[in-house]
Amino acid sequence: STAASAAPTPFAASAALAEPADATSFAPDPWLEGVGETASARLSMLYEATIFRVDVARVEARLDSALAERIEALTTEGEYRDQREAVEAALLEAHTFTVGMAFLRDAGWDRFRDGTRDNMKGAAEVGLISDDEYERFYADFVSDFQPLHDRGVKKGDAILYRVDGDRVRIRYTDAAGETLVEIDREGTRRGAATRGAYFARTSEFSEKLIRSAFEGER
Repeated sequence: STAASAAPTPFAASAALAEPADATSFAPDPWLEGVGETASARLSMLYEATIFRVDVARVEARLDSALAERIEALTTEGEYRDQREAVEAALLEAHTFTVGMAFLRDAGWDRFRDGTRDNMKGAAEVGLISDDEYERFYADFVSDFQPLHDRGVKKGDAILYRVDGDRVRIRYTDAAGETLVEIDREGTRRGAATRGAYFARTSEFSEKLIRSAFEGER
C-alpha cells in the first residue's frame, strides 16, 4: 500500500494549500473557502480495493472551523471505539464541507457508478434521505456523469464535492486539469445524500475518514 503522505491530493489549490509538490492541481480557491484551514479540519484516507489492498484513490474531507473544533473535542474525550458514533453524528450535521478524491489508477465506469450507487443507497438505509430521493439523486448522477460512461475513470482524474447546506457542487477533472463534468444543484436533502455517502456508517469511506481524526492521518 502506498504511504498516505506520498499519494496525490485533490486539494492543491494554491501555494498555501498545496501539500506534496507534485500534487494533483484541481480545486479552484473558491471551492475551498472557509474549510480545511487547520490540520484538525482535514480528514484523509487511501481508498483500497480488493483483497490485495490495491490503492485506488486518495480521499480527503475538509471541514469548517466550528465543526473541526467540535470533532477535535470529541477525539480528546476518548478513543475511536468510544467516540466513533459521536464523530459520525457530528459529520452528518455538517453544513459546509468539501470532499475530494484523486484517482491513483484507471477504473471502468461500471465500477465508479456502482460504488457511488452503494454509498448513496447507504444514505437512504440510515434514514438521511428517502428511497424516492435516493432513486432521483442516483438517476441525476448517472445522467450528469455521461462523459464517463464510455471513458471511465483514469489515473490522475479528480473529483471535488462542495456542500453548503442543500447546495451541492461537483467538479470532475482529468489529469491535465480539463473539466469533464461540472454540476451545481440545490434541493431538499441533496446535501444529506452527500454527507451520508461519505460519512455514514454504511459508506465505504466512513471508517477510515473518521479514524484519521483520531490518528492524525491528515
